[in-house]
Amino acid sequence: MHLSEIATPYFSTIEIIEFHHNNKIDAPSGTALATAENFPEHD
Repeated sequence: MHLSEIATPYFSTIEIIEFHHNNKIDAPSGTALATAENFPEHD
């Protein structure tokens, strides 16, 4: 999460890609969702 906080000013868009087995129950993962929330929307 720290990286997403310090990287925010340098990127206007992000893409989070996760690779898991097909039976993963919580997709997207909580970590991916929390990371995405740290990147605010840019206009």
